[in-house]
Amino acid sequence: MTQLADIELTSKQKAVFESLKQVNSAMKAIQSEVNLDDVQKLMDDTAEAKAYQNELKFDNLESQLNVEDMPEVPTTEPVREEDEILDLPDVPTKQPLAPNAEMSSTKERSAVLEEPLEA
Repeated sequence: MTQLADIELTSKQKAVFESLKQVNSAMKAIQSEVNLDDVQKLMDDTAEAKAYQNELKFDNLESQLNVEDMPEVPTTEPVREEDEILDLPDVPTKQPLAPNAEMSSTKERSAVLEEPLEA
């Protein structure tokens, strides 16, 4: 039983070793294509952009009003005038009927749309 476990463990270790060899060769390929100076320049540019972004954020915060500068906002809801009732018409529940002239023109339009186009 322990021999079977040892064989299984060895098999897994071999798979991990092969994966590490592939990763190592991929890393070497990447390192050969990437110049260290380019990476350093990219990191410097990123740091400058982040500093500029933080500066803009700080300037934006400075330009905002202080709480003391803001007018007082009422904390209670305004009193609603419930006595004012609007006289609105009832909502229609049926489809409105169109006059005969409009109905015939609608039928003509749908007939024109249903006809095939000539090539």
